[in-house]
Amino acid sequence: MQHRQSDYIKAMDKTQDQEAAYYSRSPLNMTNRDIGAEILEGLKEIQEYKKGKIKLKTVRLSAPSEPKAIRSKLELSQSAFAGMLGVSLRILQDWEKGRRQPQGLAIALLRTAEQHPKVFVDLK
Repeated sequence: MQHRQSDYIKAMDKTQDQEAAYYSRSPLNMTNRDIGAEILEGLKEIQEYKKGKIKLKTVRLSAPSEPKAIRSKLELSQSAFAGMLGVSLRILQDWEKGRRQPQGLAIALLRTAEQHPKVFVDLK
């Protein structure tokens, strides 16, 4: 029994070491970042953009189709689609009847449902 426990501890140590190595290379690793330098770099970039010295990459997002069209394409009931979007059935019905318009995150979720329907179909 002692042998198995030590093997388990070694395996856990190895996993933790691998995880630590991954996060040390990740841009999410905050310990090795110089936030002040990053902010200054961003401010310089803004100044250069305003002076016309550089162009910044911009992306225009398309507006999603009507919620009813997206829901129909996914072959979901109103109730199921509302649940996946995290809104009430009443709100979804109001969108579909044109009484309300989706706002904020709901627009992003509708765009995702339309452009990447597999994500919504695979949700459990």
